[in-house]
Amino acid sequence: MKIIVQTFLCLLLLLNPPHSYAELKGDEAAIELADQLIESIGGKTLWAKIRSLYVVEKSRSLKGDGIIGEFWRDLQRPREWYTLNNRHNMVVRTWWDEHGIYQTLNGKKNHKLPADLHDEVQAYWQGEIYVMYHRLARGDDALRLQMKEDNSFTVFDQGLKRHLGTFWVNNDGQLYRWRHADGTEYIYGPHRSFGDISFPDWGTQVDGSWSFYYTEVRWSAEEAPVSYEAPY
Repeated sequence: MKIIVQTFLCLLLLLNPPHSYAELKGDEAAIELADQLIESIGGKTLWAKIRSLYVVEKSRSLKGDGIIGEFWRDLQRPREWYTLNNRHNMVVRTWWDEHGIYQTLNGKKNHKLPADLHDEVQAYWQGEIYVMYHRLARGDDALRLQMKEDNSFTVFDQGLKRHLGTFWVNNDGQLYRWRHADGTEYIYGPHRSFGDISFPDWGTQVDGSWSFYYTEVRWSAEEAPVSYEAPY
């Protein structure tokens, strides 16, 4: 009887895997490169089930060092919550979902930001690097991968009918460079471990305007423990 029950449970898992993923579509070489990339940051099984990603970053720019960014990103639905805290204890909190984008300064005076900025952040989310990790791991059927020169591949979304970005992968299978479709482009450092996730230790925009390194990375298979709702 025990063997029968175990066999039945195994069949259920095979027919209804908790976090299944499909095969990517596109150039075979590009798919192989994408698989190497996802494997290097924790693997398909992990990234297919991540719903919310939490990271803390310490940044550096021409305006000074020490800006701490705390981010909750939803990888399945276009919305995000984050705070930026500078060394003078000025805290800017921003959050958005499909309904609007809102902001507070030092916890006071809620603002609803302009609609064109809301459109911009939603468009960026579609090709945002962490969202792309999740979609690549799941083998999102809308995606098509195209191999490029210099060990890179470009991702095209058939539903949106546009490119989302380009990934460069080094000979170790790790992310070296990434360019969003809007032109934002980063170079990344060697990987370090954050538990079951492995991320580049640091990243810097190619124009030198912004750089950062991670201080904390966590994930959840559930929605983030923050509110994206309008403050009024």
